[in-house]
This record gives sequence, C-alpha cells and structure tokens, in this order.
Amino acid sequence: MLLSAPMTWRHHEEPYDFFRYTRYGLRYLLESVGFQVQSICHAGGVWRVVGQNLASAIDGAIQMSALRLIKMGLTASTNTLFAFLDRVNPNDENTCNFAVLAHKTN
Repeated sequence: MLLSAPMTWRHHEEPYDFFRYTRYGLRYLLESVGFQVQSICHAGGVWRVVGQNLASAIDGAIQMSALRLIKMGLTASTNTLFAFLDRVNPNDENTCNFAVLAHKTN
C-alpha cells in the first residue's frame, strides 16, 4: 500500500477534512490492522510548512481578478524561497505530508 496523508494545511476537501496523521499515528494505525510499514517519508520540513501556509493565506486573501498576476508572483516567490530554506536548514518535525509504504503481513 502507498498511503499519502496531509499534515499541515488549511481546510481542504471540505466538508470531509476530518483527520490529520503524524508518522507515529500512521505507523500505529497500520500495524494495528496487520500491515508492516516499510518506510515513512515526509514532504518538506518546517520551512516548507511556513511557506505553504503563507502561500495559502495569499491565495485566500487576494480575490480580485485584477490582482491575479500579483497573486501568482507572490505565490511562486513564496514557494521558491521557503523550499530553498527547507533545503539549507532541514527540520522534519513539522511537515506538509507523509507518504507511507506498507504491505499486509497476513
């Protein structure tokens, strides 16, 4: 099984955004129903989370179509800057997403 679980992000897939999963919760849930976890990878670290939240705020705040190009530029700049910070100063305590590879043991 390949499982992807969002961690830090604004409400999405509303009204069905019920749960957020940590690496520990994912391992516990999968192992408790007979899966063996092969790997858990994170998507970005704390800087990527900050950048994602800032980009999300920009996206939600700028609604006027006349400001579309400014919004696109700010979002692209934000994603680029915080992805760079994430690479040069990694910290995976807070992440945007986890991907889990697991297989059924039975």
